[in-house]
Amino acid sequence: MVRARPAVRFMTALGGATFLGLSSAVLASADINGGCHAQAVGSRSGSVDLTNASALHLDQDEVLAIHGSAPQDQTSVQVTVYLFGFGIPLPQVGGFKEQYDGQNGIKVSDYSRYARVLVMSATTNTCTGTLLVAVDNQSPVRNAAGATGAILGLLGLLGIWKAARGKGRIGSRIAGGLSGLIGGAGISLLLQQMLWIDPRNIAGLAPPIAGLVLGVILAGAIRRAPKPAQLEEQPIADQPPEVTPAPPEPMESPA
Repeated sequence: MVRARPAVRFMTALGGATFLGLSSAVLASADINGGCHAQAVGSRSGSVDLTNASALHLDQDEVLAIHGSAPQDQTSVQVTVYLFGFGIPLPQVGGFKEQYDGQNGIKVSDYSRYARVLVMSATTNTCTGTLLVAVDNQSPVRNAAGATGAILGLLGLLGIWKAARGKGRIGSRIAGGLSGLIGGAGISLLLQQMLWIDPRNIAGLAPPIAGLVLGVILAGAIRRAPKPAQLEEQPIADQPPEVTPAPPEPMESPA
């Protein structure tokens, strides 16, 4: 169990202290159970009760304060991050004993450089909650997650194109399938940063699967036809020159 430092504890409503201090907090859709409460106050968006709010829109240049409370002391939190419809559990945070906690002066721009959209859930001693986080005016590709997705998507498409121009053998199909899988994963990641796909939705697996299938099927599909072999001119063997027979001499007539 990892001991939590005061500056990075998750808010008690979701696990003890500041969720936004460890993620790229910005649009939040909260679902908090177990008697915990959370409130966010943005420098532009004002005060929003995250316990019941469906969305919290913040700007990239906004400064945020977040506070949480629980019905009793919370001593540990388990956080899960969602991608492609699956939850990825992070190391458990513990070593604190708090019923009220929070953090002020959270600069959204300090965290939106890593991701525009992030979904995390947390479980504490008595409470559970989920946050959908996104920057309202942040470009989907001007952050680490979105840029990585765009680059992987482009590399995957180039790999499929190269495999399609290959010979269509087993090696080309494997390379095409891997390229499609990587490219599809990148496109899915970019779509999640655009909020076209919810990171909690298993639909995030559709682009990688489609890329894998297309990469295998299209291998060798647009292969160039081989050029016909040119016939080499065969050297003509030296032959003796033809001898033209001399015309017969005219016969003399008898006198």
